[in-house]
Amino acid sequence: MARYIPASLMAIVLIFLARGIYWAYTFSDYFESPWEFGDIVVLLFILVVSSFYIIPAMGILQGRKYGYYLALFMLSLEIPLSLLLFPIYPLAILFGALILALLFYFLLKNRSYFQEFDKTDKKVIFGLVLGVILFLLSYGYWLTLPTPQEYYKMISKEAREKGDWRICDKLKDGIFWVKGWERVGGYRSECIKDFAIYKSDPEMCKKVPIKDDRNRCYLYVGIKLKNTSICDNIDNDYEKGMCYGGIKDASS
Repeated sequence: MARYIPASLMAIVLIFLARGIYWAYTFSDYFESPWEFGDIVVLLFILVVSSFYIIPAMGILQGRKYGYYLALFMLSLEIPLSLLLFPIYPLAILFGALILALLFYFLLKNRSYFQEFDKTDKKVIFGLVLGVILFLLSYGYWLTLPTPQEYYKMISKEAREKGDWRICDKLKDGIFWVKGWERVGGYRSECIKDFAIYKSDPEMCKKVPIKDDRNRCYLYVGIKLKNTSICDNIDNDYEKGMCYGGIKDASS
Protein backbone atom coordinates (compact mmCIF):
# COMPACT_ATOMS: atom_id res chain seq x y z
CA MET A 1 0.00 0.00 0.00
CA ALA A 2 1.38 3.39 -1.05
CA ARG A 3 2.39 5.68 1.75
CA TYR A 4 0.99 9.21 1.86
CA ILE A 5 3.85 11.69 2.03
CA PRO A 6 3.19 15.07 3.67
CA ALA A 7 3.59 18.13 1.45
CA SER A 8 6.39 19.49 3.66
CA LEU A 9 8.42 16.30 3.20
CA MET A 10 7.75 16.33 -0.56
CA ALA A 11 9.23 19.83 -0.63
CA ILE A 12 12.37 18.48 1.06
CA VAL A 13 12.55 15.65 -1.49
CA LEU A 14 12.36 18.06 -4.43
CA ILE A 15 14.96 20.41 -2.92
CA PHE A 16 17.36 17.56 -2.17
CA LEU A 17 16.95 16.08 -5.66
CA ALA A 18 17.59 19.50 -7.20
CA ARG A 19 20.73 19.94 -5.08
CA GLY A 20 22.06 16.50 -6.02
CA ILE A 21 21.52 17.12 -9.75
CA TYR A 22 23.04 20.61 -9.44
CA TRP A 23 26.25 19.29 -7.84
CA ALA A 24 26.57 16.56 -10.49
CA TYR A 25 26.03 19.05 -13.33
CA THR A 26 28.42 21.64 -11.88
CA PHE A 27 31.36 19.32 -11.33
CA SER A 28 30.85 17.37 -14.58
CA ASP A 29 32.54 20.31 -16.37
CA TYR A 30 35.82 19.57 -14.60
CA PHE A 31 36.69 16.44 -16.54
CA GLU A 32 36.94 15.49 -20.20
CA SER A 33 38.37 12.69 -22.30
CA PRO A 34 40.96 11.27 -22.41
CA TRP A 35 40.37 10.40 -18.76
CA GLU A 36 43.23 10.59 -16.29
CA PHE A 37 43.31 9.57 -12.62
CA GLY A 38 42.29 13.12 -11.69
CA ASP A 39 39.03 12.60 -13.60
CA ILE A 40 38.30 9.50 -11.51
CA VAL A 41 38.78 11.51 -8.31
CA VAL A 42 36.39 14.20 -9.59
CA LEU A 43 33.85 11.53 -10.57
CA LEU A 44 34.05 9.97 -7.11
CA PHE A 45 33.55 13.40 -5.56
CA ILE A 46 30.47 13.97 -7.73
CA LEU A 47 29.02 10.57 -6.77
CA VAL A 48 29.66 11.06 -3.05
CA VAL A 49 28.30 14.62 -2.82
CA SER A 50 25.30 13.96 -5.07
CA SER A 51 24.51 10.75 -3.19
CA PHE A 52 24.25 12.65 0.09
CA TYR A 53 21.34 14.56 -1.45
CA ILE A 54 19.70 12.06 -3.80
CA ILE A 55 19.76 9.03 -1.45
CA PRO A 56 18.08 10.89 1.46
CA ALA A 57 15.43 12.11 -0.99
CA MET A 58 14.75 8.53 -2.10
CA GLY A 59 14.67 7.40 1.53
CA ILE A 60 12.11 10.07 2.47
CA LEU A 61 9.89 9.02 -0.44
CA GLN A 62 9.96 5.44 0.85
CA GLY A 63 9.52 6.45 4.47
CA ARG A 64 12.86 4.90 5.38
CA LYS A 65 14.71 5.98 8.50
CA TYR A 66 18.01 6.37 6.64
CA GLY A 67 16.40 9.14 4.59
CA TYR A 68 15.39 10.90 7.79
CA TYR A 69 18.81 10.67 9.44
CA LEU A 70 20.81 11.55 6.32
CA ALA A 71 18.61 14.57 5.60
CA LEU A 72 19.04 15.79 9.17
CA PHE A 73 22.79 15.26 8.85
CA MET A 74 23.06 17.30 5.64
CA LEU A 75 20.93 20.12 7.02
CA SER A 76 23.01 20.14 10.22
CA LEU A 77 26.07 20.67 8.04
CA GLU A 78 24.63 23.22 5.64
CA ILE A 79 23.12 25.60 8.18
CA PRO A 80 26.39 26.45 10.02
CA LEU A 81 28.44 26.30 6.80
CA SER A 82 26.11 28.77 5.08
CA LEU A 83 26.47 31.19 8.00
CA LEU A 84 30.23 31.36 7.34
CA LEU A 85 29.42 33.34 4.19
CA PHE A 86 27.11 35.72 6.05
CA PRO A 87 29.58 38.68 6.00
CA ILE A 88 29.77 38.42 2.18
CA TYR A 89 26.11 37.83 1.26
CA PRO A 90 24.18 38.72 4.44
CA LEU A 91 20.61 38.85 3.07
CA ALA A 92 20.92 35.84 0.76
CA ILE A 93 22.61 33.70 3.42
CA LEU A 94 20.10 34.72 6.09
CA PHE A 95 17.21 33.84 3.79
CA GLY A 96 18.84 30.52 2.83
CA ALA A 97 19.58 29.63 6.45
CA LEU A 98 15.97 30.29 7.40
CA ILE A 99 14.77 27.94 4.64
CA LEU A 100 17.21 25.24 5.78
CA ALA A 101 16.04 25.67 9.38
CA LEU A 102 12.44 25.35 8.20
CA LEU A 103 13.28 22.09 6.39
CA PHE A 104 14.95 20.85 9.57
CA TYR A 105 11.76 21.62 11.48
CA PHE A 106 9.59 19.81 8.88
CA LEU A 107 11.69 16.67 9.27
CA LEU A 108 11.40 16.67 13.06
CA LYS A 109 7.67 17.40 12.89
CA ASN A 110 7.03 14.43 10.57
CA ARG A 111 9.24 11.93 12.36
CA SER A 112 6.30 9.55 12.84
CA TYR A 113 6.03 9.19 9.03
CA PHE A 114 9.22 7.13 8.92
CA GLN A 115 9.51 3.39 9.57
CA GLU A 116 11.66 1.93 12.33
CA PHE A 117 15.41 1.75 11.71
CA ASP A 118 16.30 -1.71 10.31
CA LYS A 119 19.00 -3.62 8.37
CA THR A 120 18.17 -1.86 5.09
CA ASP A 121 18.87 1.52 6.67
CA LYS A 122 22.14 0.24 8.11
CA LYS A 123 23.28 -1.07 4.70
CA VAL A 124 22.55 2.24 2.95
CA ILE A 125 24.40 4.32 5.54
CA PHE A 126 27.29 1.84 5.57
CA GLY A 127 27.51 2.08 1.77
CA LEU A 128 27.71 5.88 1.92
CA VAL A 129 30.45 5.72 4.56
CA LEU A 130 32.44 3.34 2.33
CA GLY A 131 31.99 5.77 -0.57
CA VAL A 132 33.41 8.62 1.51
CA ILE A 133 36.37 6.48 2.59
CA LEU A 134 37.07 5.46 -1.03
CA PHE A 135 36.98 9.10 -2.13
CA LEU A 136 39.34 10.21 0.66
CA LEU A 137 41.81 7.41 -0.15
CA SER A 138 41.71 8.27 -3.86
CA TYR A 139 42.15 11.97 -3.16
CA GLY A 140 45.06 11.25 -0.82
CA TYR A 141 46.75 9.17 -3.51
CA TRP A 142 46.10 11.91 -6.10
CA LEU A 143 47.94 14.43 -3.94
CA THR A 144 51.05 12.24 -4.08
CA LEU A 145 51.18 12.38 -7.88
CA PRO A 146 53.78 14.73 -9.38
CA THR A 147 52.71 18.06 -10.85
CA PRO A 148 53.23 18.52 -14.62
CA GLN A 149 56.46 20.47 -14.07
CA GLU A 150 57.80 17.84 -11.67
CA TYR A 151 56.89 15.07 -14.11
CA TYR A 152 58.47 16.95 -17.04
CA LYS A 153 61.72 17.41 -15.09
CA MET A 154 61.80 13.70 -14.24
CA ILE A 155 61.34 12.68 -17.89
CA SER A 156 63.77 15.31 -19.19
CA LYS A 157 66.45 14.10 -16.75
CA GLU A 158 65.82 10.46 -17.72
CA ALA A 159 66.15 11.29 -21.43
CA ARG A 160 69.49 13.08 -20.90
CA GLU A 161 70.88 10.36 -18.65
CA LYS A 162 69.93 7.55 -21.06
CA GLY A 163 70.86 9.54 -24.16
CA ASP A 164 67.51 8.90 -25.83
CA TRP A 165 65.30 11.87 -26.76
CA ARG A 166 62.38 9.52 -27.57
CA ILE A 167 61.83 9.14 -23.82
CA CYS A 168 60.27 12.63 -24.06
CA ASP A 169 57.33 10.97 -25.84
CA LYS A 170 56.15 9.85 -22.41
CA LEU A 171 54.85 13.40 -21.97
CA LYS A 172 52.23 12.75 -24.68
CA ASP A 173 51.98 16.15 -26.37
CA GLY A 174 52.71 17.89 -23.09
CA ILE A 175 49.29 17.20 -21.53
CA PHE A 176 49.28 16.14 -17.89
CA TRP A 177 46.95 16.62 -14.95
CA VAL A 178 47.65 19.44 -12.50
CA LYS A 179 46.31 19.55 -8.95
CA GLY A 180 43.25 21.75 -9.22
CA TRP A 181 41.93 20.18 -12.45
CA GLU A 182 43.91 22.29 -14.94
CA ARG A 183 45.63 21.13 -18.10
CA VAL A 184 48.89 22.49 -19.50
CA GLY A 185 50.84 21.80 -22.69
CA GLY A 186 54.31 22.10 -24.18
CA TYR A 187 56.38 19.89 -21.89
CA ARG A 188 57.25 17.33 -24.57
CA SER A 189 58.61 20.14 -26.71
CA GLU A 190 60.64 21.53 -23.80
CA CYS A 191 61.97 18.07 -23.03
CA ILE A 192 63.33 17.65 -26.58
CA LYS A 193 64.76 21.20 -26.42
CA ASP A 194 66.55 20.34 -23.15
CA PHE A 195 67.99 17.19 -24.74
CA ALA A 196 69.26 19.07 -27.82
CA ILE A 197 70.91 21.75 -25.67
CA TYR A 198 72.47 19.11 -23.43
CA LYS A 199 73.89 17.33 -26.51
CA SER A 200 74.79 20.64 -28.22
CA ASP A 201 73.11 19.23 -31.33
CA PRO A 202 71.60 21.80 -33.74
CA GLU A 203 70.12 18.99 -35.85
CA MET A 204 68.15 17.82 -32.82
CA CYS A 205 66.70 21.34 -32.51
CA LYS A 206 64.82 20.65 -35.77
CA LYS A 207 62.80 17.99 -33.96
CA VAL A 208 61.48 20.47 -31.36
CA PRO A 209 57.78 20.83 -32.34
CA ILE A 210 56.92 24.23 -30.82
CA LYS A 211 58.46 27.21 -32.65
CA ASP A 212 59.32 29.26 -29.54
CA ASP A 213 61.10 26.30 -27.96
CA ARG A 214 62.87 25.58 -31.27
CA ASN A 215 64.13 29.17 -31.50
CA ARG A 216 65.46 29.02 -27.93
CA CYS A 217 67.11 25.71 -28.74
CA TYR A 218 69.04 27.27 -31.63
CA LEU A 219 69.80 30.29 -29.42
CA TYR A 220 71.42 28.29 -26.60
CA VAL A 221 73.16 25.76 -28.87
CA GLY A 222 74.49 28.53 -31.11
CA ILE A 223 75.96 30.43 -28.15
CA LYS A 224 77.31 27.22 -26.63
CA LEU A 225 79.11 26.25 -29.86
CA LYS A 226 79.91 29.88 -30.78
CA ASN A 227 78.51 29.22 -34.24
CA THR A 228 76.66 32.13 -35.90
CA SER A 229 75.33 29.89 -38.68
CA ILE A 230 73.15 28.15 -36.08
CA CYS A 231 71.71 31.56 -35.17
CA ASP A 232 70.50 31.94 -38.78
CA ASN A 233 67.92 29.19 -38.14
CA ILE A 234 66.09 31.42 -35.65
CA ASP A 235 63.06 33.09 -37.26
CA ASN A 236 62.71 35.68 -34.49
CA ASP A 237 64.85 38.81 -35.06
CA TYR A 238 65.08 39.61 -31.35
CA GLU A 239 66.34 36.15 -30.35
CA LYS A 240 68.56 36.00 -33.43
CA GLY A 241 70.17 39.24 -32.26
CA MET A 242 70.58 37.75 -28.78
CA CYS A 243 72.29 34.74 -30.32
CA TYR A 244 74.77 36.89 -32.26
CA GLY A 245 75.35 39.08 -29.22
CA GLY A 246 75.88 36.07 -26.95
CA ILE A 247 78.48 34.61 -29.30
CA LYS A 248 80.24 37.97 -29.53
CA ASP A 249 80.36 38.29 -25.73
CA ALA A 250 81.57 34.70 -25.32
CA SER A 251 84.34 35.24 -27.88
CA SER A 252 85.65 38.50 -26.42
